[in-house]
Amino acid sequence: MPFLFGVATATIVAGQADYVFALIQASPIWYAVLLMVVAFIGGLSTGTTSLYGTGLDFSSVVPRFSRVQATIGIGVIAFLFILTGRLFFDLLGAVNAFIGAIIVTTTPWMVIMAIGFIARRGHFDARNLQVFNKGETGGIYWFNSGVNWRGMVAWIGAAVIGLLFANYPPVIVGPFSALGGGMDLSLVTAVVAGAVLYLGALWIFPEPRYVFGEEGPRLVPSSNAPLQDVVTDHASSAARVHARAAARRAS
Repeated sequence: MPFLFGVATATIVAGQADYVFALIQASPIWYAVLLMVVAFIGGLSTGTTSLYGTGLDFSSVVPRFSRVQATIGIGVIAFLFILTGRLFFDLLGAVNAFIGAIIVTTTPWMVIMAIGFIARRGHFDARNLQVFNKGETGGIYWFNSGVNWRGMVAWIGAAVIGLLFANYPPVIVGPFSALGGGMDLSLVTAVVAGAVLYLGALWIFPEPRYVFGEEGPRLVPSSNAPLQDVVTDHASSAARVHARAAARRAS
């Protein structure tokens, strides 16, 4: 329905530079009011969902903040960014560049995660995935000090390569943005680079055998690196938060 609505209304204001403004101008008052209500509710629902997800993620990374504190803090920072961009910069250009940068940098990460899922035959250990959140170290996903550098190097490399081809003026104009002859190659190059770099890292520097589960890896080799035991990191803020929560439950 949204796509059909867009196609139908676009024929009414064909040739106009600003679709939304032209549609409001061509609409009767009662319909223009409905359009504004829909636009407000749509923006509000999208913004609140994004804000909640960001606050939830931030509270997981920094456990000393509750979900409410993290969400309020992120909301204030986001509001200040929007206010600054609206008053002092080209907000539309900045938002377009930011959205483009998000797409170019997150898509190769999704590709890397998908390759990892296929290579591990869908196997994962839920307990070991929560090591960082519980203020612990070790486990099958600890790799090198908690970082799987194979995925990180592939992701950062692919993101940089994609941004070199990006064209979101005036904020982001990559040095190779004109090579596509008007076609944006940033996403394609980022996806291909992420897949090639990660697969190459898995073959040249195989991951430990224990991360693949009982059936073993698919299409990639593995190594016999020793497994690090899971231990509590008493210096971490997450461990202190869990200790206080356990004490409250015990009392």
